[in-house]
Amino acid sequence: MRGAFSVVNETLVKANINVNNIIDIGLALGMQIPWTRETAKEYGADLYSVDINLKNFFDRSICKYLPPKDMTWDDYPKTSDRADWGYDPDVQDPLTWIDLENIEADIPTYSYGDDSHLLVHGHSTKFLRAFPGDIDVMLLDGDHRYISVWNDLNVFKSKNGKIAFFDDIDTIFARTEVSMDRYVKNPDFELVDGEHSWVVKGPGGTYYSEILDGATGKESVIGIDEFENTKSVPGKCGVLTAIEDFVKSNPEYEFDIYKTGAGGMSIVTNDFKQCGVLRLRSLGI
Repeated sequence: MRGAFSVVNETLVKANINVNNIIDIGLALGMQIPWTRETAKEYGADLYSVDINLKNFFDRSICKYLPPKDMTWDDYPKTSDRADWGYDPDVQDPLTWIDLENIEADIPTYSYGDDSHLLVHGHSTKFLRAFPGDIDVMLLDGDHRYISVWNDLNVFKSKNGKIAFFDDIDTIFARTEVSMDRYVKNPDFELVDGEHSWVVKGPGGTYYSEILDGATGKESVIGIDEFENTKSVPGKCGVLTAIEDFVKSNPEYEFDIYKTGAGGMSIVTNDFKQCGVLRLRSLGI
């Protein structure tokens, strides 16, 4: 999603809306966090960074994309500011998991000292359902199954969601996916779409065993049972399919695809990867 930096900012400028919150679902290495935080700061919005595998991702890499100990975002050193490819951090004393403050137990939510940015350890649909108030902006790059994207979009709509951005609408995950059954029993298999293939770990690129390990005994509040029991829809696969079906069912929304000019190559266009933008038609953009 980091390659979509310019598309996200240009869309928000055109929309000219009050942005009170930005929900970023699917963190992986966390390379997008510095620019999502900058975007949130520009609009005075609260940023929620959500991932079902937050702890293991945090220990592996996310800690490098947050201000190190005893530093703020204002003096956070970065060797590169190329947000289109991801920040290149220079962190000598990164935060550790025990440095975080657990401020919400129902769906584990953590603070590292920036009141406007919270880290959420949970299943996306569970978090969105519990989110208080309306949702303004959502970045969706988590579980790539049709049903998960469909569920998140319907909660987004129920919370008066305005704009959502998507990665992987032109990758192998656009119209193919990993079934939960195969994910749990045999994650290292080859997903094939025409001439393209990819050996994947699972719906969000994470081993199920790793998610369970990172839950540290909090499986129920994180929503792992709900994640595992969300079954695929026969004949429906992939991120793009879910978005298209959502727009057909909800004509008050429209969807377009924009070239990012960054990131990997698209398997659809053989050009740079694309960013999907879903927004209310009433915004007029």
